[in-house]
Amino acid sequence: MNDQITTIAPVYISDKVTLHEQLSHVRDILSSVTGASFTEKSDHYPSLIEVLHNIGGMFRVKDKSKIESVMYNLITCCEDIPGSYRTEFFNTLCQGFKAESSKADVNIRLEYLELFFISFPESERGKSQLLRAYLELCKQYNAYSRLSWITLSNLKKWCSQWGLQLDREKYELLSLAKDCLKAAGRELEALEILVDINASFPPNTIKELAIELICTVLNKPDEFYLDEYNRLPTIQEEKIINTPDLYQLFQIMLTYHYSDYKKFLDNHPNTLTDFKLDPVILENKIKLLTLVDLGAKSTIVSFDHIARSLDLTANQVDALVIEAVKFGLCQARIDEMAETVQFLHVPARIFNIEQWKYLHARLEQFRSLLTTLPSDLKLS
Repeated sequence: MNDQITTIAPVYISDKVTLHEQLSHVRDILSSVTGASFTEKSDHYPSLIEVLHNIGGMFRVKDKSKIESVMYNLITCCEDIPGSYRTEFFNTLCQGFKAESSKADVNIRLEYLELFFISFPESERGKSQLLRAYLELCKQYNAYSRLSWITLSNLKKWCSQWGLQLDREKYELLSLAKDCLKAAGRELEALEILVDINASFPPNTIKELAIELICTVLNKPDEFYLDEYNRLPTIQEEKIINTPDLYQLFQIMLTYHYSDYKKFLDNHPNTLTDFKLDPVILENKIKLLTLVDLGAKSTIVSFDHIARSLDLTANQVDALVIEAVKFGLCQARIDEMAETVQFLHVPARIFNIEQWKYLHARLEQFRSLLTTLPSDLKLS
């Protein structure tokens, strides 16, 4: 070895220090601040397992430099764990992080769990246990502010890298992630996690998740564009949902209008109650969507036409148009004198081939303008 100092900020560990010496240093700190007692072992890995059993009390220490020293030394000691110890190692590490935990110290536990998580290779299956311990601490203490890195794309990537297939471990991990994201106010992401990775679950569970996703989307007063949810494999499989009334209502909110919604309610009077859907929210959403569809068909629409189409009085039209603009459903101008609404821009409710053609035409127009720009600049 050379005399070079390896930096693991903010702790400095010399290349000359052996793993045995590092573990001795960690044991000394744990003994002094938590009162833990250790037996001397000749083998490095049993000693490491014993240390991990006793790290829970460390997080209550007020001297954060001691916590840093223990954690960074442990990360170095955890390199190249033999296969015979890996299962016990990850189990004990997770138990140590959760032991003697409290709301007061949960954030520092999560911080170092993140550090352990990123310190292992991406393909390390034991990282699934670290992630589970992390989510369990978040759920236990409502510590959801650190969850920005838990996303659908990351979960799909990790499950693939760790080789988690159709097993209970994957189901429990994703269910836990769903609960945490839902509690953090990310309800739709939470449901998408389980619906999109639906191969892990039995058909009845998939059906329940699909229903929950649809009901959550429909009950959100500011969720108007449903095309991204309609594209999910589970939603596309009507036979999996096995609830034709709910699926029909979802399709109405996806592409149809207020008149279709009224007919649906006449034919299915119990659907909203059966699925605990809010009638006030749904009626307002379908009226707003129908309003902007009127604007998509005709640039200028009269108050009277809007009122007749949506069962409104002329005085209620202004408020509805303002609400549509506020939600970003359209750009519009109200002409009080003429009693008309001019629609300047209305985004499509679904993105299909027509929208691709429109986008392509706009890009071609922009490219043409860029082509002529140099000559225009020379002339000026």
